[in-house]
Amino acid sequence: MVFLKKDGLLNITVDNETIGTGEYGTVKVYDDNSLIKIYHNQIPGICTTKQCNIDKLTEKNNKLDEMFKKYDSNYKTKLEELVEKIEKIKKTKSKDLIKDIVVYNDYPIGIIMPNYKDYINLNHIINDLDEKELMIVFEKISELFEDLLKNGIYPTDLDEKNIMINEKLDVKIIDLDDKLTKIDGNKENNMYECLNHFEEMANRFFNRDLKVK
Repeated sequence: MVFLKKDGLLNITVDNETIGTGEYGTVKVYDDNSLIKIYHNQIPGICTTKQCNIDKLTEKNNKLDEMFKKYDSNYKTKLEELVEKIEKIKKTKSKDLIKDIVVYNDYPIGIIMPNYKDYINLNHIINDLDEKELMIVFEKISELFEDLLKNGIYPTDLDEKNIMINEKLDVKIIDLDDKLTKIDGNKENNMYECLNHFEEMANRFFNRDLKVK
């Protein structure tokens, strides 16, 4: 695990280049070969962009210790859940997607992941694929998806925004650490939700009508 102190977290949120921001996290450069995803929804009020006013950002970060005291009763559960999920992922064909967990005050606030520099989002390349390449890519996506299900991992929000591809047509399913990737609960409901999302994505895929990220 990567244990961040207040200054380290502040430096990353201000200084490190932002790659992208989603609903649950902001992805930044961590080092030459790695990215860091900070769960900004786990840290109410934290700013993760360079445009932040530095004084306001410092003030928000100074309140982190007080805020995390409120999580004292459930932070262990949160950390254990994430550790369990990553241990499951490590047994799949997607095992290289998460390198480590980022922890602040014993609370999981993000992950370290590889920097797949030669990969782009699926919707940026879909119109450049011929029919044969389209089938190859879909088979690879399906293989990874089925492998996750077989190992009790249910990416209930899987769609094109979670799929990365390179020029060799290698495929990665990302964002398996988020809360919509389930490893417990009602398996039948999880499976139904996964298959429903996958079918909707497959229809858009073959119609070359993928969502814009």
